[in-house]
Amino acid sequence: MKTCKELSNNYEIVKEFVQKYKKELDVLGGILSERNDVAKYNEYIKFINTLSEDEYYANYIAFVGNDISMDIINGILNNELDFNYYVKMTLKISIFSDEYDEKLYRKYKRELKKAQ
Repeated sequence: MKTCKELSNNYEIVKEFVQKYKKELDVLGGILSERNDVAKYNEYIKFINTLSEDEYYANYIAFVGNDISMDIINGILNNELDFNYYVKMTLKISIFSDEYDEKLYRKYKRELKKAQ
């Protein structure tokens, strides 16, 4: 369990990460939302764009607040890891596989191009 201070530190890290990669994260979130039968891609994008910045950051902290995810985010921010590595890891076929879903990755690239 995180302390208030740890959550606050994570908030600042996530804030920096989101500010740098918001479009990419929106597209990825929409693809994951559709893959997991939460919402259609376009509906997710509409919804996520209604959130204030603080709501968006808090939502993302809830999604990636564990230590492993924070290490990955720090690695990306420190240029030790590539953002596309993060995307591919997120689109893995299963937690037991290093393979990622090529079809979803192509969709990610297409939708990202449209969002730019």
